[in-house]
Order: sequence, then structure tokens, then C-alpha cells
Amino acid sequence: MPIPAYLLTGLLGSGKTTVLRALLAQAPAGSRPAVLVNDFGTVGIDAAVLAGAGGAGEITVREVGGGCVCCTAAASLRAAIPALLRAARPDRLYIEPSGLAAPAAIVDLLREPALRGAIELRAVIGLVDPRRLDDERLLRAPLLRAQLELADVLLATYADVASPAQLERFRAFASTLYPPRAHIGAIAHGDFDPQWLKDITRAAQPGWRLTRSQPPAARAEHGWTFAPEVIFAAPKLTALFAGIGRDGPLAPVERAKGVLRTGRDWRLFDAVAGGGLTVSDVSWRRDSRIECIAFEDARPDWTAIGAAWRAARGETGAEGGQQGGQ
Repeated sequence: MPIPAYLLTGLLGSGKTTVLRALLAQAPAGSRPAVLVNDFGTVGIDAAVLAGAGGAGEITVREVGGGCVCCTAAASLRAAIPALLRAARPDRLYIEPSGLAAPAAIVDLLREPALRGAIELRAVIGLVDPRRLDDERLLRAPLLRAQLELADVLLATYADVASPAQLERFRAFASTLYPPRAHIGAIAHGDFDPQWLKDITRAAQPGWRLTRSQPPAARAEHGWTFAPEVIFAAPKLTALFAGIGRDGPLAPVERAKGVLRTGRDWRLFDAVAGGGLTVSDVSWRRDSRIECIAFEDARPDWTAIGAAWRAARGETGAEGGQQGGQ
């Protein structure tokens, strides 16, 4: 049975260790949480701090040294996880990489066949100090955007000392992320609510609702999700998104948006009928998903549209796309 794992991301000084201490303090009696830390050179301090943070649980803390686990120390992480699972037999695993780590690369590594059977990545927790967002250049920094785009739970830390304007700037930015985060909030002193992790799973979920909005014009929205192992062919996707509102099964669609895995990369596709298509790299890794909006009176054939998306899978893609709105 795979061990549930949780990844904490955030720049240096964002409060990862404080939040991790709070999570460990909530460990139930008899539990055996384990932690892998990648802050090279400070693990002696981190190990002492984290090992004493548990409530009634028995905590094991290990260092992954040799550099950042997303690049130079990737091999060390591959070896450290099985060794830690064998030695400590934990019932959950927390991974705290360096604040300089590119988190998407870590998620890709954790999904490699050698590790996939041993652990199940349940959630990515992204942390940001909202006071640093006063520098708008930081919001455009690739590393910070990658960390925020990947997070399932996205939190502003230091809420007790950040100004209302700084917290509002964080919320405004977080609300623009696509797909929406499972939870967006602000905390102080690592006050993490474990309920935020309860319903998060990294498997594709059915049940996207078919929604209708009334005046000024009734629209129908439909969505599809695919497991993260499904791989799509980028040229096929580009042709489909570029063709909305023109011909074929997507002719009735006025807007389409999706994040999809294309080989090792994941891309965000955003298309508007008559308005062109934009494609950009994205750090999202939970699942591939597409949503379309059409005027109801255009009578879109959602079954045919879903078949078109599934036909865009690459030859190496897995089966298992799920359609919502049923």
C-alpha cells in the first residue's frame, strides 16, 4: 500500500519549516510521520526542531544532501525515499525541498515507476510571504510562479504582520490561477488546518457539473479530466483548440481552456472563438483537464467533443479520461 506523501514548496523564508512543525504537532497518537529535508547545511538544526515537534507521533527526519532535489540531488532523493520507508515504516511522508527547488521536477520524479508504487503524492502545499509581493517583479519570477501554479493548497504566511493590502494582493493573484486551487488562505505562526488536505487526491475526478447561466445569454459549460499518466499529442491539441468556433464538433464552442500533459511537459491552452489561441508552459501536475463554454442554442454535441479530446491522446497515453457533467 503506497504511503501518502505531501510536498511543501515556497521560497527561502516563506515559512515551510513552521508549517511543517504545525503538521507534525497534529500527528495522532501512534502515528509515524517521516520528513525528508533538503535544506543543505541546516539539517542539523531542522532535524532537532522537527523531531521535537510531534504531538503523540514518532517522527523520523532525514536529510537529502548533495544539492537541490530537483536537479543535482535527484538521485539522492530516489534512493532516500525507499531507504527511509524501509527503516522507519512511516504512515505518512512530508518532503521539504530547498526554497530554490523547481517543484514540478520533484513531482515528476516522485511519479517515476521506481517510486510510484511506494508513495502516493496526495497534495502540494505552496507557501508565500505576501510582504514580498510588494515587488511586482517577484510575481513574474519563473520560480515563484512555478511554485504557486503547482500548489493544491496555497497559503500566504505571516498574516499577522502582513498588511491588508498585501494579503489582498496575494488573494487577487491566487484567484487568477488556472485551474483553481483546492484552498487559498492566509495563516500566521504555521496555523495549518488539516481539513484542507482531507479531500485532495491526485487522481482524476469525475463529476464536473454542467452549468447554465441565464441572461444575457444562456451558456452551457462542460469539462473533462484525465489521469496525470495520460499523455496528449501537442500538435493534435493545438489543432483542436485553434479550431473552436469554426468547424467540426467544436464549432459551437466559444471558449475552451485546458491544462494538459504533452510528453514530459505540461501546457496551458487558452482559446476564444475568433480571438486566437495562446499556449504556455505550466507547472500544474494534478491531472489533465479541459473545459468548454458554448451557447446553449448552438446545441453542442458534448459526446462528440469529448471523443475529439480523447482522440488527441498520444500513442503512449494511458486510458482513463473521465467526463464530467453527466
